Amino acid sequence: MYLSYADQVEKVDPVMALYCRIHAVSLIVATKKKSKIGFQKDESAFLHILLDRVQKDQQLLGMKQDAKKLRVEQYCQRMCDTVMLQAKNPKADKKLCAAQLQSTVNFIEVLTEFGPLSPEWAKKSRLISTNSMNRGGVLENNRRTRKSPRRKQTYS
Repeated sequence: MYLSYADQVEKVDPVMALYCRIHAVSLIVATKKKSKIGFQKDESAFLHILLDRVQKDQQLLGMKQDAKKLRVEQYCQRMCDTVMLQAKNPKADKKLCAAQLQSTVNFIEVLTEFGPLSPEWAKKSRLISTNSMNRGGVLENNRRTRKSPRRKQTYS
């Protein structure tokens, strides 16, 4: 999944593509550790190719870690803004909105490659994740208003 995201955003934002690949490598290695099964030859070859690509991309970009993190955060913020606007559109396809919301959550997850999510990003991720699972997406939550508690009617 993250490798396809990397291919999709490569031309738009190579830093985001790089960190999608890094996150994919992290997930592959973590999954293999959990399964306690070693890498097969084809899996090992694929991982080596992927690691070579990541290393080459890092050398080409030559940016400092803080600058890379800022770029990834900016990309995620643009995704959040775009998706939230689309979800508010009453004419928007709700299934497509839910899929885009989930993709945005996945992009935010890439930020974990820089360490734990900040409270702000964790909150955004929870909000978007919750809204992507709702039938109506963000639209329903944004229109929902707080109702005052119902008062019991007293008859005198």
